[in-house]
Amino acid sequence: MGITKIINFMKHHIVAIGISKHKNQITNLAFAEKDATEFFSLFQQNISNIGYNKLLVDEEATLSEIKTALGKELLDNIESDDVFFFFYSGHGALVDDPNNINSGLSFLVPYDATHDIVNTCLSVEDIKNIFTSLKSKVNLIFIDSCFSGSVSKNAKNYPIPNTKGFKNIKSFSNTVIGNGSMIFTASKDDELSIEDPELKNGLFTYYVLDELQKNRPSEYFSATDIFSPIAEGVSSRARDKWKHTQTPTMLGKLEGNLTLPVFKKRLHLKPETIEIPKTPELQNAIFSVPVIDLTMDEKNKLLQETINFVVGSSGSSVETINILNFERLCHKLITKIKKEWEIIFQEIGQDVDRIPEAISRMEASSYQYIYLGATISVYGNKNQIKIYCEYLTALVELTNNKSGLISLIAVPEVIIVEILYIIATICIARDNYAPLKILLETKFDNPNYFDQPPMSFLEDNHFHYTRALTGHSTKVNEYIREYLKNQDWLIELVPKMDGKIENFQFQANFLLVVLSEHNGEPLWADFGRYYGERIMPFVKKILFDKNIRIQLAGLMNLQETEVRLKLIEYITTIQKRGLNNYWWESINPAHLMTDEEKKVAGIK
Repeated sequence: MGITKIINFMKHHIVAIGISKHKNQITNLAFAEKDATEFFSLFQQNISNIGYNKLLVDEEATLSEIKTALGKELLDNIESDDVFFFFYSGHGALVDDPNNINSGLSFLVPYDATHDIVNTCLSVEDIKNIFTSLKSKVNLIFIDSCFSGSVSKNAKNYPIPNTKGFKNIKSFSNTVIGNGSMIFTASKDDELSIEDPELKNGLFTYYVLDELQKNRPSEYFSATDIFSPIAEGVSSRARDKWKHTQTPTMLGKLEGNLTLPVFKKRLHLKPETIEIPKTPELQNAIFSVPVIDLTMDEKNKLLQETINFVVGSSGSSVETINILNFERLCHKLITKIKKEWEIIFQEIGQDVDRIPEAISRMEASSYQYIYLGATISVYGNKNQIKIYCEYLTALVELTNNKSGLISLIAVPEVIIVEILYIIATICIARDNYAPLKILLETKFDNPNYFDQPPMSFLEDNHFHYTRALTGHSTKVNEYIREYLKNQDWLIELVPKMDGKIENFQFQANFLLVVLSEHNGEPLWADFGRYYGERIMPFVKKILFDKNIRIQLAGLMNLQETEVRLKLIEYITTIQKRGLNNYWWESINPAHLMTDEEKKVAGIK
């Protein structure tokens, strides 16, 4: 039999699914989303001629979306000489086989699964039917889950009440899925697959990724050769470190010996900074700046009325009535946005091509609320800013209880990011960080983490990768910059921003990145891709202006003397982490050092 190589005329398709968090009240996993994202990233970086590709994680990985990802579009794209990679990391379930009461049947568990496993999950038979219908010459299937009725800490099995023992288990480790398909599973059907908190991956996935990235004596290696080292690594680590038995399996039949190219591009980035568009269909979409149906005179009049309202209601006299009136205005504006959002959501439906339109319409309906946020950042008092930010959290709620395109459901997040950057740029330009501190510390219930306590805007970096703008942070930042450059009314509020709005956006990105690093939730350091002179005015203030350091200390809960040293530490860490093939052109740690510190460090 001949050897099948990954060569240029052959297309390579991939679907990767990772589910750490679920809609319903079950035990969540820690690293399943990370597993799938890293597997997807590694193949995207190293396999040429990628065809159909889908990455579904957490709330994206509903039963409907998984079936769609493995449905008609995949079938239409795959040809007879192609190779298909399927990866799943998440919960597995084991229930009665409806056709044999003495047997158990294994299932993969989607994000929206219930305990009605048979009707809300994917069975071995479902997967078998999908793969036997593919025209591809080779299918490589990786399943990091478990299908045991046992329960254990860190295990990847779906907890089913009253699970019994079965004489026979029909699972992915003992079901042949057609010629040309090879299945690698994390464990035998009567064992538990575990996550490794020290390795920060599913134990099986860690050794799969490790083996794929090894140096090799030739340019190609056999796909089946990876199994023995993976099995040995998993079994040894499970036994020696966790006193646990886990035995990976390999089953299937290939026509010939599939060889893979040596994976020379390694995974260097943490999952928080991997630049993978989570909605690839939108990667080439053009997002236009909304056209507001107002003349410049009408815009200025609206702005002046807003300023007059804020100034008139910020005094101490009849303060209770003024605050009540201000809250009524916030409520009125948010209600208007909610009504428009329902209309937009119903009209757009499943049409991904109309998502840029949905964003533009949402921005237009939010225009006055955005005006209000900017205005109180300059003229408002603490109570007004607090009320404004509390009402802003209502935009998070707009994404709840929605089904359909994840990118469409995420549209309201765009408004939150725009307001966040507008307030951050104003605060930096005016050297007053009190409004930003209130905004970043505002708590809300995030529907993406329903089982967690309320989070703050600083604690949740989800918005910075908003799926409505592809889920690709670079494109999100580019869109925000373009959006801000078109908000010429900002100059009326803060004249020193004239001609420098783009620079202030980079400075705001720098500030948000270091604050999130301090909070343990790293963001993509987009400022690092641009020349240092855009950031230096802000850096010089930190170095030479004690008042700025005092304010930053308040944001970071540090002493003023600690701020500069912490920022040096974070910039060093971020710079080492890298920019995923982008060249670092921005500031470096030395820019925040005193002359004495540079001398000690040997920096000229």
